[in-house]
Amino acid sequence: MSKQVPKHTPYANTLFPKGAYVELNELQQLRYLAQQCVSPKNRVNKANLGGQYKSRAINRGMEFEEVRVYQPGDDIRSIDWRVTARTQVTHSKRYSEEKEHPIITAVDQRRSLFFGSHPCFKSVYACHIAAIINWVTLANDDRCGGLVLSQNGMSETRPVRSHKTVNRWLQQLTTANQQLSTEIRTEPHFVDLLQQLQQTTQAGSSIYIISDFYDLDKECEPWLFRLARHNQITLLWVVDTLEAHIPNTASLAISNGKASQQMSIQQQTQHAFHQQFKNKEQRLIHLQQQYKLRLQLAFVQTPPLDIVKECFI
Repeated sequence: MSKQVPKHTPYANTLFPKGAYVELNELQQLRYLAQQCVSPKNRVNKANLGGQYKSRAINRGMEFEEVRVYQPGDDIRSIDWRVTARTQVTHSKRYSEEKEHPIITAVDQRRSLFFGSHPCFKSVYACHIAAIINWVTLANDDRCGGLVLSQNGMSETRPVRSHKTVNRWLQQLTTANQQLSTEIRTEPHFVDLLQQLQQTTQAGSSIYIISDFYDLDKECEPWLFRLARHNQITLLWVVDTLEAHIPNTASLAISNGKASQQMSIQQQTQHAFHQQFKNKEQRLIHLQQQYKLRLQLAFVQTPPLDIVKECFI
């Protein structure tokens, strides 16, 4: 049974993040919700063992691969006597070492995500998804690391198996989020994130890229291809429902946090927004098929825990 969220925690009564900015304690409390996504291989029968998870020695052991005809140099202890007796030819079992798959979470915290209708901004939603992924990874006894692409540059944490390191990375993520504003400034390009991942990621990693992919252009494709050759890539496309479908109304109230105004909505505007959404969707599906990526649509109005469950369960 997964752990229950303590009633005294500020996150106990809702699965939805709220507001324009994230708080560090919100991301830290998500470790309780993350237990619902823990891999079944790490859960054990509590009637037989004292803990909830298997030991690292069991998880990171030797995995049976095949039975083959005995060859000089094979360990005599690996002989499969049943197959040998049945075939009258000496056979041995082969094992391979179970490999770790570090998990890297790359989060976009630039100005295009500083937008939202309800219940939170896309930038906040991206932080919550990233935090849950890291807590699930840690609970699954895997190494986790992360990159944050922000208005001011990029920060990176190498994959380790440590609560302290996860908390430090969440602090970096919170700082990047709280520095977001509507002020127009020169920002890093999405290709910078892909280049950094290519340079620092260990082959065989699982990489979760959380963004709205507004500047995922042709320049990015060669780097995406290189990454996908040796790693499993999941694109988590963060979308507000207002981007996909503007409601049939005469006007909408919009605000930058300082001032607000009414924006008239024409049918032509509705069509343009919807077409922009469909064009991006088609492009991401094309990249998914071309480079064998995983693509997960993450509407801000969906509980982030449900999105992560789609990735891990």
